[in-house]
Amino acid sequence: LADSYLGRYTVLLIALMLQFLGSTFLAVVAVLESYVKNDQKYVIEFNVLVIAGLSLLGVGVAGAYGTVIPLGIDQYKSEEQSAAKNFFPLYYWFMNVGCLIANSVISTIQGNWHTIGYSIPPVFS
Repeated sequence: LADSYLGRYTVLLIALMLQFLGSTFLAVVAVLESYVKNDQKYVIEFNVLVIAGLSLLGVGVAGAYGTVIPLGIDQYKSEEQSAAKNFFPLYYWFMNVGCLIANSVISTIQGNWHTIGYSIPPVFS
């Protein structure tokens, strides 16, 4: 899709917008749920918003991860092979550090302060 029809920049932009929308849906659900804690009449609507948010987030993340690596490596010219070889280890290292922070710090915040925790990813995406 990125190489044949739309181009990498366009696919990356669409994927990042979908990722942002998915994160925003989850943050909205967290905020709304904190206001109507024990009201059972909104359960179906919340479940639909959560499923929609997670679906948008999944498609957005998959689209972004699939286009970032080829787009990043295309920025190097053919004579810069040594710099291009450093791109993959650095990318992998930074992705792992980001996942470590997300799985430790953000998860703890989301577990303790529900509304604030789900509002962090849309702000930084």
